[in-house]
Amino acid sequence: MGWKWKLRFLFIVAIELPILVWLGTTINVSGTTLLATAGGLTAFLLVMRIMRPAFFVLIGAWLFGIAGGSWYLQSYLPPSLAFASAAVLSTFGCAVASPIYLRVLGVVLRRQV
Repeated sequence: MGWKWKLRFLFIVAIELPILVWLGTTINVSGTTLLATAGGLTAFLLVMRIMRPAFFVLIGAWLFGIAGGSWYLQSYLPPSLAFASAAVLSTFGCAVASPIYLRVLGVVLRRQV
């Protein structure tokens, strides 16, 4: 493994460590949940470094759609149903709007360069 990958792993640990400490101390999340969260964050941050920017924008839009949708729907639905509904709506929205996202991102990046 080259020195660049070791540096990337240190960068990933530096980013996710405060999140994991906050989850463990403030919210009192169990150890198995912390382990799953650490694995998910590590995988997400590694994919962020490898993937093309357009796909990363789509992943970000999908995740923010789920977070924002569930936050909004919690005032009308129970939390589990709000999260499930937001996940379905965000997945459908990203699948339908992905050509638009990619086209707009391509136009914006061409104008900047």
